[in-house]
Amino acid sequence: MLRGGAGIYHNQFTSGRAYSLYSRSGLITNLSINNPVNIIGFPKANILNPPAGSVDLRIWGPKPQTPTVYQFNLTLEQQVGPGMTLAAGYAGSRGVHWVRQTSLNTRIPTFDASGRAVYPTAATAPRYNPAFGAIRVVQTDAQQTYDSLQMQFNKRQSQNMNFQLSYTYSSAITDSGAWQAALTANTPDSSLVPFDRSADRSLASQHQRHALAVNGSYRLPKLGLSGVAAQILEGWEASGIFSAATEIGRAHV
Repeated sequence: MLRGGAGIYHNQFTSGRAYSLYSRSGLITNLSINNPVNIIGFPKANILNPPAGSVDLRIWGPKPQTPTVYQFNLTLEQQVGPGMTLAAGYAGSRGVHWVRQTSLNTRIPTFDASGRAVYPTAATAPRYNPAFGAIRVVQTDAQQTYDSLQMQFNKRQSQNMNFQLSYTYSSAITDSGAWQAALTANTPDSSLVPFDRSADRSLASQHQRHALAVNGSYRLPKLGLSGVAAQILEGWEASGIFSAATEIGRAHV
């Protein structure tokens, strides 16, 4: 038996981001002043002339697009014995217009011999535009790919036993991880190199190379009892589930 399917799914923006996009015209301004002195009128201080480098901006990139995922699968299933089937298939997805956050006003980097950007760690290192602090831009230009080989062996109920084994070998690659600190999984919440999206292309934080699951049940044979003894001792069934998988977010061969 051969079966397959495909679908197109559109992901909505979170309500908070939609609010900042439409209700606030996509612009949020934050003012951060370290070691303030002579702040008059706190908490309604005069911030019309803030110190250089203390104003942070967060804006949406031009023409944000709706994040979209294309999913598809194809499976071949074959009977390999009485009550036993073996299935092998491919499942994958392609994501476009995924959200990523870039920081445009970083500390000015240097470049090593391979052309890789190296950013200074000193808080006093100069920014591209010293009049501002961080300038974060939320964009919808990131991409994602997921590919998996899936296999399943299924033994239907016979001789008081059924059994199922499933195995998945997969790869998840993206150039954008989670774009808010509260959602990240050991990944930065902004693109590492704002002017080169491909520099962040790697295994996704949700990547899981291997996943194995086994489950089965066995109905204990009848003992030929009757009465109260049959009510207590007959009809028992033992079942179990076992699963094992490689660690999420780690690369495994």
